[in-house]
Amino acid sequence: MAVSLSLLPMELQFSIIRHLDPIGLISLSQTSSHFRLVVSPKKKDFAERLLQLELLPEQGGPTPTFRSRDNYISPGPLDPEWNDILWACTSCLRLLPHLYFDNNSILRLGYRKPSPLIFDPRHAVTTWEPAGHRVSRRPKKGKTGDDALREDKKQRLRYSICVTRGRGTAHRAQPPLSNSLSTLLASGMAGISQTTQAEFDALTPEEKLRIYDDNAEVIERERCGNKRHLRKCNECRYQHGDLRPHLNGRGRRLKTSKMPILPSRRTVTFGMHLDRWFPGFSDALENRRPGYNALLYQAIYREGARDRPMALYMARCPGCECWQELRNLRIGGDFLHWKPNVATGYSRSETTPEEWSRSEASLDESRCNACFAAENGREALAEALWLWFERLSSFELKLLEWRILSSPAFMTRIHHGYNGAPREYMKRLKWILDHMPTLQQTFSMMPMLSYYDIATIRLRQTQWRELWEETKLKGDRSWTTCDMDKCYEEWVSNLDEAEEHWRWLMACTGEVRERPMALVEWALGEDSGKSVEV
Repeated sequence: MAVSLSLLPMELQFSIIRHLDPIGLISLSQTSSHFRLVVSPKKKDFAERLLQLELLPEQGGPTPTFRSRDNYISPGPLDPEWNDILWACTSCLRLLPHLYFDNNSILRLGYRKPSPLIFDPRHAVTTWEPAGHRVSRRPKKGKTGDDALREDKKQRLRYSICVTRGRGTAHRAQPPLSNSLSTLLASGMAGISQTTQAEFDALTPEEKLRIYDDNAEVIERERCGNKRHLRKCNECRYQHGDLRPHLNGRGRRLKTSKMPILPSRRTVTFGMHLDRWFPGFSDALENRRPGYNALLYQAIYREGARDRPMALYMARCPGCECWQELRNLRIGGDFLHWKPNVATGYSRSETTPEEWSRSEASLDESRCNACFAAENGREALAEALWLWFERLSSFELKLLEWRILSSPAFMTRIHHGYNGAPREYMKRLKWILDHMPTLQQTFSMMPMLSYYDIATIRLRQTQWRELWEETKLKGDRSWTTCDMDKCYEEWVSNLDEAEEHWRWLMACTGEVRERPMALVEWALGEDSGKSVEV
């Protein structure tokens, strides 16, 4: 085929080549020196080929589904299938996994991989033109520039209304834009052209949602992936200067020109803060972590919760110039919703917060675990990791102590349950409560419980059980409306879990104190978290 095609007049060759798909164009240019000179592919042509390859399941993996209305995503955020999905960077011309990009680069409407139902990659056509060919600048028939701009503005407003359940761009103190039918009609909302305001108000929320979803689907079919040619990986954005820090602004993110910090694509659930900043560290120790998570202390609106969702962040080490999870640079906070912002501050393991200067030079001197060990030695890294580990373990021990002493608010419930009890029971119950460690006595940020306190709580637990069994034998239970047996079972179960984690963390902290090099083995191991190397 290559020989016969090369014998045709050049005008016919150009016409045929223009109808090739991007993959076929590059393949043709590699068949012979003749077509290499004729096609002479540029970077744009290789980028188009890569954008077509990312849509092929055998090259770019499956196409994730994302719904902006409720942030539904499939595969799920923690599904291992994400490791098989690749996206094209049109700057460095590579197919890369999600760790190389931020959320906007792969989930924003214009940057998403379009579904095969929207676009078949086998029908893609190259935009190649022969060298020296000048594209006609004559205005095309259709809408003028101003008309197209107005139409684009209407479409953006309509999409904003659809993916926010009708609120649109309205401020939270203002009523939703969907309250005004005229606004919806002005935005070009389909399916309501013959509807009056009264009829629209009478629609159920499900019917309105169906209208919004139908309109959003039409827009997504038209605009999904139309900016993929602008997608760049984090490293290319850094090299092009797109990650320069903002020098002012409320809540600006901690980063410098040498060490940018970006939110990772993933939000992962963890059972404790140590799991967030030292994931899997107990595998390098003799004291292994329990195989389950204990109940959280005061998880607001999440009764019975055993894990916390925490955001991950990617940072570029100024030393080795590798993108890694932020924990590998030993920068992190203690509280749940910590972000690397100037407003919230951050913690460092090498120094105390008072000694740490929040200056650009300080961040520029940051080094990942591997670089820090290479420059300062493994002993210095062990000391730095131990200081950070000790701070986090103390905080986690305090949370477990509060969980043990609240158990969960059991003492308050049985106290109320005994309000109408005979005096002989109240006297014995008061003695049990007075001789038990309480939450108020240890309300400090430093761990204060001892093994003796745990044994005391267990003893008082047994004494209360004997008191209740004696009450049941006498048949004198009409004064309480609480299910004391159920409360006791809950108390025992929660205390067992919290105590097991407390004893493990106490032993684990003692082991790390005696052998801090175990943290170095964990940090420099194969699974230390050096996720992305550029």
